[in-house]
Amino acid sequence: MKKLVIIAAVLALIFSLSFSVHAFTTANIRPGYSALHFHAQGLDTFSGLRIGTDFGLTRTVGLEGAFIYGGGTDYYLDLGAKFRLAERQNVAAKVGFHGDKGLKDWSVSLGVLAEWPFTDFFRAKGGLSLRFGDTKVMYFAGLDYSLTYNTAIQAGVRRDFWTKGLGEFALGLRTQF
Repeated sequence: MKKLVIIAAVLALIFSLSFSVHAFTTANIRPGYSALHFHAQGLDTFSGLRIGTDFGLTRTVGLEGAFIYGGGTDYYLDLGAKFRLAERQNVAAKVGFHGDKGLKDWSVSLGVLAEWPFTDFFRAKGGLSLRFGDTKVMYFAGLDYSLTYNTAIQAGVRRDFWTKGLGEFALGLRTQF
């Protein structure tokens, strides 16, 4: 466990110097399931770092939260609940709140998350979200590669439909408890 924390801290430090962050949340919901994730993200957008957590309350309801540091005085908070839509396909709906601009502006967000396992070690993830207030429609697509039973490397892209540019590339680490 100590080795895992050191690796995560080194990755976070390296990427916080030049990247922004968005975690690729999971559609997986199980009672007692909890996870911690660190992500760094960027390409042609803001820089920062994200740390987040997931927790499964029941087979169909989960909670998640994340703190995003965007550099300087820019920081954000995402809080939400996930609801399983399809038992076998790992599809979930998400409703939550996004605190923007140093937590001065809050908006409601709705989304859909999905996961597709290819092997025991390799999964694809995707999602679509709508954030009210600043009216953003965003999507993400990514891949997870399991290093151990409870630790995975995540990589993917996130993009706002109405913003020009390439979007954001993310690289991170997720560990389950």
